[in-house]
Amino acid sequence: MRPSVPQDLNRQCPVWLFQSGIFSSPPPSSTSIANPHGVRKTEQSLSSTADMPEITAATDRPRFTLAPHGAAARLMLAVLTSAGIFYANLSPVIVSGLIGYLGFSNDDAGFVMAANTYGAAVGTLLAIALIKRAPWRPTAAFLLVTLIILDLMTIGVTSPAALIGMRFLHGFTGGATMGLGFSVIARMQHPERTFGFVILVQLGVGGAAIAWLTPLLPSLGPTVVWSALAIFSGLALLTLPFLDRYPISGSTNARGRATRRAPLLVVLTAMAAIFLFQSGQMSVFTYVIELGQHDGLELGFVSLTVGGSFWAGIPGALLVIWWSTRSGRLRPIAFGIGLTMFAITIFLGGNRVSFIAANVCFGLAFAITIPYLLGLASELDTSGQMSALGGFLSTLGLASGPVLGALLTRENGFDTLIYAALMLLTLSVFVSSYPARYLDAQRKTHYADR
Repeated sequence: MRPSVPQDLNRQCPVWLFQSGIFSSPPPSSTSIANPHGVRKTEQSLSSTADMPEITAATDRPRFTLAPHGAAARLMLAVLTSAGIFYANLSPVIVSGLIGYLGFSNDDAGFVMAANTYGAAVGTLLAIALIKRAPWRPTAAFLLVTLIILDLMTIGVTSPAALIGMRFLHGFTGGATMGLGFSVIARMQHPERTFGFVILVQLGVGGAAIAWLTPLLPSLGPTVVWSALAIFSGLALLTLPFLDRYPISGSTNARGRATRRAPLLVVLTAMAAIFLFQSGQMSVFTYVIELGQHDGLELGFVSLTVGGSFWAGIPGALLVIWWSTRSGRLRPIAFGIGLTMFAITIFLGGNRVSFIAANVCFGLAFAITIPYLLGLASELDTSGQMSALGGFLSTLGLASGPVLGALLTRENGFDTLIYAALMLLTLSVFVSSYPARYLDAQRKTHYADR
C-alpha cells in the first residue's frame, strides 16, 4: 500500500524554490497570512519590506515572478530599462561609424545622436503621463517591439536628414521605455541599488559591444550597431514575464496625483544636477574615439581602451549596489563628480597613458555618480513620476552633450570642449549638494507611506 503523505507537507514541498529568494512567494498556502479583509501578504513581504509595505491580492501576482526586491528582479529591470537608452552607451561607435563609413560631418553625426536623445527626452514625458493610466508590463512589451522594428528599419538609411528623423522616433520610444522602467524602480526598496544594476548592465554589455563593434565599422558601418540594439531590445522583452506588477503605493491627493515628498526647491535642484552632470560628461564621451584619434592614437587601441573603461566602471556599480546610502548621498555624489572632472582633465595629456587613465577614471566615476543622482529623483514621490522626470532631465542632458560637442569642436577643437564640460560639472556638484543634504537629513531613507 502506498504510504500517505500529510497534506500540509504536500503544500510545503515547493517552498524551497521560493525561500531561495529567486522567485516570489507561492500562491496562498500555509506560508501566507490573511487579514480580515481577505487580502493576503506573504511572510517574506512582512519581514523584508517593512519600510515599503506591499499588499496585493493573492490572485493578482503571477505564479513564477521573481522576488520583487531581490537581486534577480533588479537585474532584469536593469536590462529592460537599459534597452530604452542603450544607444547612448554606443554613441562613440555610432558617431565614428557615421563619420568614417557614411561620410557624415562632425555636425551631422552629432545631430543624429542629439535627435535620438532629444526624442528620448520627449518620450520620457509620455511615460510620466502613462505611469498611472496603463499597466506597465503590456506597455513595456509594446514599446520594446517598436524599438526592435525601428532599429531594423534604420539599417540602410544613409541620408543625414532621414536618419535624424528615424532616430528621433527611436529615441521617443526608447525614452518612454526608460521612463516606465524608472517609475517601476522607484517603487522598490533602495532604488539606488537598482540604478546601480542599470549602470552595471550598461557598462558590462556596453564595454563588450564597443570593443567588439568598433573594429567592424570600416567594413560594415553603423549597420552592426543598429542590429546589436535590436538584439538587446529582444533580450529585454524576454524579462517581462518574470517581473512583478509593482503596484503604486503611497498617499495621493484628492485628484489622485502623487504626493510630493520634498519642497519644490529640492525637486528643482535635483533635476538640475542630473541635467548638468549628464550634459557635461556626455559632451566629452560622445567624441572620445575622435579625441583619441586626434591625438594620433590608432583606432584599435582607442576602441579597446574605451571598451575597457566600461568594464573599469563595473566595480563602481557593484560598490553602489552594496554600499547604498550608508554614508548618505552627498559624499558619494561629490566624490563621483569630482572624479569625473579629474578624468576629463587627464584627456588634455594627449598620449597613451593619459588616454587610458582618463577612460578608466571616467568609467568608474560615471558608475558611482549617476545611480545616486537618479536615486535623488526616486525619493521625491511615491508613484515614480519624479523618477521618470529625473529620467527626462537625464536624457535631455545626454542629448545636449553631443550638440555642445558638435558646436565647440567645429572651430575650437577638443580643448575648448573639455573646459566647457568641466564648467558644467562644477555647477552640477554645487547644485546637487542641496537636495543631497536635504535627503540625508531625513531620519529614514524612505518615508512611512512607502
